[in-house]
Amino acid sequence: MSALSIDGASAGDLSPLAGLTRLQWLSIGNEEHQFDLTPLAGLTQLKTFWIAESAPGLDLTPLHGKRMTVHVSRKVKLADAVIPTGIRILRF
Repeated sequence: MSALSIDGASAGDLSPLAGLTRLQWLSIGNEEHQFDLTPLAGLTQLKTFWIAESAPGLDLTPLHGKRMTVHVSRKVKLADAVIPTGIRILRF
């Protein structure tokens, strides 16, 4: 699987995604849960990540060192003003 879109309550726990090593494109929208992006750290093929909605305080630090573009809704508040190395942020 190279692309995946997840919306709703099922988007709170991302640990099942850790095994999707061929994933290149991911879209997540869930305003009820805060995401722990640590399970995405090992997805070496992931290049595009869309975050449509999220609970306040989204922390991008688990993505440090990845070369990817993260599309983040203007509604999403990032936990840290520092953008991890390798991450390009585009707001929509």
